[in-house]
Amino acid sequence: MTDNEVFLLFVMTLLSQNPKFTVMKKLIRNAALPVMMLMAVSVTSSGQEYIKLERSKTLHLDNNSEKTEMPIKVTVEYNYLRVKIQGQIHKGDILIELIDPDGEVQRDFKIEAGSAAAEGIDLGDKGYVASEIEKSYREPERGNWTVRIRAENATGQVRIYSLQIYNPRTNLIELEQIEKDTDEHIG
Repeated sequence: MTDNEVFLLFVMTLLSQNPKFTVMKKLIRNAALPVMMLMAVSVTSSGQEYIKLERSKTLHLDNNSEKTEMPIKVTVEYNYLRVKIQGQIHKGDILIELIDPDGEVQRDFKIEAGSAAAEGIDLGDKGYVASEIEKSYREPERGNWTVRIRAENATGQVRIYSLQIYNPRTNLIELEQIEKDTDEHIG
Protein backbone atom coordinates (compact mmCIF):
# COMPACT_ATOMS: atom_id res chain seq x y z
CA MET A 1 0.00 0.00 0.00
CA THR A 2 1.34 3.43 -0.90
CA ASP A 3 1.63 6.36 1.52
CA ASN A 4 -1.34 8.08 -0.13
CA GLU A 5 -3.54 5.03 0.30
CA VAL A 6 -2.55 4.70 3.97
CA PHE A 7 -3.35 8.38 4.52
CA LEU A 8 -6.79 8.02 2.91
CA LEU A 9 -7.52 4.96 5.05
CA PHE A 10 -6.46 6.87 8.18
CA VAL A 11 -8.68 9.86 7.35
CA MET A 12 -11.65 7.61 6.63
CA THR A 13 -11.18 5.81 9.96
CA LEU A 14 -11.07 9.09 11.89
CA LEU A 15 -14.13 10.44 10.18
CA SER A 16 -16.11 7.23 10.63
CA GLN A 17 -15.78 7.62 14.43
CA ASN A 18 -17.27 11.15 14.48
CA PRO A 19 -21.06 11.36 13.75
CA LYS A 20 -20.84 15.04 12.78
CA PHE A 21 -18.98 14.15 9.61
CA THR A 22 -21.61 11.81 8.13
CA VAL A 23 -21.93 13.82 4.91
CA MET A 24 -18.18 14.07 4.49
CA LYS A 25 -17.81 10.32 5.15
CA LYS A 26 -20.14 9.56 2.26
CA LEU A 27 -18.22 11.90 -0.03
CA ILE A 28 -14.89 10.38 0.93
CA ARG A 29 -16.20 6.82 0.57
CA ASN A 30 -17.59 7.63 -2.87
CA ALA A 31 -14.36 9.33 -3.94
CA ALA A 32 -11.89 6.94 -2.29
CA LEU A 33 -12.21 4.09 -4.77
CA PRO A 34 -11.73 6.21 -7.92
CA VAL A 35 -8.83 8.06 -6.27
CA MET A 36 -7.15 4.78 -5.29
CA MET A 37 -7.67 3.42 -8.80
CA LEU A 38 -6.12 6.54 -10.34
CA MET A 39 -3.14 6.28 -8.00
CA ALA A 40 -2.69 2.60 -8.86
CA VAL A 41 -2.80 3.43 -12.59
CA SER A 42 -0.28 6.23 -12.19
CA VAL A 43 2.09 3.97 -10.24
CA THR A 44 1.94 1.21 -12.85
CA SER A 45 2.19 3.57 -15.82
CA SER A 46 5.15 5.45 -14.37
CA GLY A 47 6.91 2.12 -13.82
CA GLN A 48 6.99 1.32 -17.54
CA GLU A 49 10.28 1.72 -19.29
CA TYR A 50 11.25 2.13 -22.91
CA ILE A 51 14.82 2.78 -24.06
CA LYS A 52 15.92 3.28 -27.65
CA LEU A 53 19.37 3.65 -29.20
CA GLU A 54 19.54 4.48 -32.89
CA ARG A 55 22.70 4.77 -34.98
CA SER A 56 23.28 5.66 -38.60
CA LYS A 57 26.42 5.76 -40.70
CA THR A 58 26.96 6.44 -44.39
CA LEU A 59 30.10 5.18 -46.13
CA HIS A 60 31.08 6.88 -49.36
CA LEU A 61 32.94 4.74 -51.87
CA ASP A 62 35.08 6.50 -54.45
CA ASN A 63 36.52 3.76 -56.66
CA ASN A 64 37.49 1.94 -53.45
CA SER A 65 38.79 -1.58 -53.07
CA GLU A 66 38.83 -2.08 -49.32
CA LYS A 67 37.20 -3.75 -46.35
CA THR A 68 35.30 -1.57 -43.87
CA GLU A 69 33.59 -2.65 -40.67
CA MET A 70 31.03 -0.99 -38.44
CA PRO A 71 30.59 -2.48 -34.95
CA ILE A 72 27.21 -2.63 -33.24
CA LYS A 73 27.60 -3.32 -29.54
CA VAL A 74 24.56 -5.09 -28.07
CA THR A 75 24.40 -5.10 -24.27
CA VAL A 76 21.97 -6.51 -21.73
CA GLU A 77 20.17 -3.15 -21.65
CA TYR A 78 18.43 -3.96 -24.94
CA ASN A 79 16.15 -6.84 -25.90
CA TYR A 80 15.49 -5.99 -29.55
CA LEU A 81 17.87 -5.30 -32.45
CA ARG A 82 17.13 -4.18 -35.97
CA VAL A 83 19.79 -3.65 -38.63
CA LYS A 84 19.05 -2.13 -42.03
CA ILE A 85 21.72 -1.79 -44.71
CA GLN A 86 21.20 0.02 -48.02
CA GLY A 87 23.76 0.05 -50.80
CA GLN A 88 23.80 2.08 -53.99
CA ILE A 89 26.67 1.82 -56.48
CA HIS A 90 27.48 3.32 -59.86
CA LYS A 91 30.28 0.90 -60.67
CA GLY A 92 32.12 -2.01 -59.11
CA ASP A 93 30.89 -4.58 -56.61
CA ILE A 94 30.31 -4.68 -52.88
CA LEU A 95 29.73 -7.60 -50.53
CA ILE A 96 27.90 -6.76 -47.30
CA GLU A 97 27.82 -9.13 -44.31
CA LEU A 98 26.04 -9.01 -40.95
CA ILE A 99 28.14 -10.94 -38.43
CA ASP A 100 27.01 -11.98 -34.94
CA PRO A 101 29.23 -11.89 -31.82
CA ASP A 102 30.31 -15.52 -32.41
CA GLY A 103 31.76 -14.51 -35.79
CA GLU A 104 29.06 -16.26 -37.81
CA VAL A 105 27.63 -14.52 -40.87
CA GLN A 106 23.92 -14.13 -40.19
CA ARG A 107 23.14 -12.59 -43.56
CA ASP A 108 25.05 -11.38 -46.57
CA PHE A 109 24.30 -9.90 -49.95
CA LYS A 110 26.22 -8.62 -52.92
CA ILE A 111 25.57 -5.62 -55.12
CA GLU A 112 27.17 -5.77 -58.54
CA ALA A 113 27.04 -2.90 -61.02
CA GLY A 114 27.96 -5.39 -63.74
CA SER A 115 25.33 -7.97 -62.76
CA ALA A 116 23.08 -9.64 -65.29
CA ALA A 117 20.28 -7.26 -64.35
CA ALA A 118 22.45 -4.24 -65.19
CA GLU A 119 24.51 -5.64 -68.10
CA GLY A 120 24.49 -3.57 -71.23
CA ILE A 121 23.25 -0.51 -69.38
CA ASP A 122 25.58 2.46 -69.15
CA LEU A 123 25.03 3.56 -65.57
CA GLY A 124 27.14 6.70 -65.97
CA ASP A 125 27.04 9.22 -63.14
CA LYS A 126 23.27 9.28 -62.92
CA GLY A 127 22.51 5.56 -62.92
CA TYR A 128 22.99 3.11 -60.11
CA VAL A 129 22.27 -0.37 -58.83
CA ALA A 130 20.76 -0.52 -55.34
CA SER A 131 19.87 -3.17 -52.82
CA GLU A 132 19.00 -3.35 -49.16
CA ILE A 133 18.57 -5.81 -46.36
CA GLU A 134 16.82 -5.54 -43.03
CA LYS A 135 17.13 -8.01 -40.18
CA SER A 136 15.43 -7.95 -36.76
CA TYR A 137 16.18 -9.94 -33.61
CA ARG A 138 14.16 -10.32 -30.45
CA GLU A 139 16.52 -11.03 -27.51
CA PRO A 140 19.64 -10.65 -29.71
CA GLU A 141 22.88 -12.29 -28.71
CA ARG A 142 24.88 -9.92 -26.52
CA GLY A 143 28.27 -8.75 -27.71
CA ASN A 144 29.81 -7.06 -30.73
CA TRP A 145 27.90 -7.47 -33.96
CA THR A 146 29.63 -6.29 -37.12
CA VAL A 147 28.54 -5.00 -40.49
CA ARG A 148 31.40 -5.74 -42.91
CA ILE A 149 31.59 -4.17 -46.35
CA ARG A 150 34.04 -5.40 -48.97
CA ALA A 151 34.29 -3.09 -51.96
CA GLU A 152 35.92 -3.93 -55.29
CA ASN A 153 36.52 -0.84 -57.45
CA ALA A 154 33.22 0.49 -56.17
CA THR A 155 31.79 3.96 -56.48
CA GLY A 156 28.65 4.75 -54.50
CA GLN A 157 27.53 4.66 -50.91
CA VAL A 158 26.36 2.30 -48.19
CA ARG A 159 24.03 3.36 -45.38
CA ILE A 160 23.92 1.36 -42.16
CA TYR A 161 21.14 1.86 -39.61
CA SER A 162 20.92 0.07 -36.30
CA LEU A 163 18.14 0.33 -33.79
CA GLN A 164 18.28 -1.20 -30.32
CA ILE A 165 15.31 -1.13 -27.99
CA TYR A 166 14.59 -2.16 -24.47
CA ASN A 167 10.90 -2.72 -23.98
CA PRO A 168 9.75 -4.86 -21.04
CA ARG A 169 6.83 -6.05 -23.17
CA THR A 170 8.98 -7.26 -26.09
CA ASN A 171 8.27 -10.89 -25.32
CA LEU A 172 4.55 -10.18 -25.10
CA ILE A 173 4.24 -8.13 -28.27
CA GLU A 174 4.43 -9.60 -31.73
CA LEU A 175 7.62 -8.63 -33.53
CA GLU A 176 5.60 -7.18 -36.42
CA GLN A 177 4.00 -4.67 -34.07
CA ILE A 178 7.38 -3.58 -32.71
CA GLU A 179 8.63 -3.14 -36.26
CA LYS A 180 5.53 -1.14 -37.18
CA ASP A 181 6.00 1.10 -34.13
CA THR A 182 9.65 1.77 -34.97
CA ASP A 183 9.44 2.06 -38.78
CA GLU A 184 9.19 5.82 -38.60
CA HIS A 185 12.55 5.98 -36.80
CA ILE A 186 14.65 3.92 -39.18
CA GLY A 187 15.33 4.45 -42.83
